Amino acid sequence: MRFLIGAFAIGLLFAAPNPAQANPAQASPDMVRSLGDALQMDKTLVIMSREAVANAAEVAPDLFGGASPADWTDAVAKLFNPVTARAAFDAGLLPAMTSANQGDLEQALAYFETPTGQRLIDLELSAREALLDTDVEAAAKQSWADLLADPLPASALRAQLIRDIVGATDLIESNVSSAMNGNFAFFQGLAESGGFAAEMTQDDMLAEVRGQEAELRADTADWLYPFLAMAYTPLSDDELRDYIAFSKAPAGQALNGVLFLTFDEMGAAQSRGMGLAAGRLMVGQDI
Repeated sequence: MRFLIGAFAIGLLFAAPNPAQANPAQASPDMVRSLGDALQMDKTLVIMSREAVANAAEVAPDLFGGASPADWTDAVAKLFNPVTARAAFDAGLLPAMTSANQGDLEQALAYFETPTGQRLIDLELSAREALLDTDVEAAAKQSWADLLADPLPASALRAQLIRDIVGATDLIESNVSSAMNGNFAFFQGLAESGGFAAEMTQDDMLAEVRGQEAELRADTADWLYPFLAMAYTPLSDDELRDYIAFSKAPAGQALNGVLFLTFDEMGAAQSRGMGLAAGRLMVGQDI
């Protein structure tokens, strides 16, 4: 059973961090706040909250044998509250930034504070919010399929640029990794609260999560490519090339690594909280 897929708006543009020499300088809280603001994290976390509540409703029949209980919806909404999530993001970003060169992060901040950087984030957030509508999601998937089937060179080039964005930041593998970590944390929460995973050993949980890997990878790709193609529709091919170049550069790689560490830890904590809430509902406890 798949409980959660990790996908995070700009944040979708993160990758697992490459080994790099950490800058021993302590990251500044002001820098943390500025970077989060430049990435429009407040808006991102509002959308993530809506996605989480919708996802919770989808898995309710598997968990509870019926429609989503009100207590379940409320618990998930609380876990993904945008205000508390922003505090958790900032708290996680501060130590994560010590794993990257501070000069690279300053360059990344400068990039996303430009009109070009803000436009990219606006496009991603608008598309991600639109994809909350299942009809829009279906249309985006069809548009991507049509693009792939179109024999015109311009269409083939566009599709390749979208693939290059994914490849430049290792989006699929990093999102699958985060999703698997989140699903493992969910099982841990279920077991701790006495849900149906209570009898599972750690090895059982790991085996279950590993068994989901192929489905998670397919689901991630199935959502990711249509999302990116839809989000970047207004951008020219040259603008996409510039964005790919930034993503491959040290500043883009440093930012991606920091975001991966931050969101991975935050997502695991939220998933564990979901497991705790689900397990308590299963055994009739207050949550």
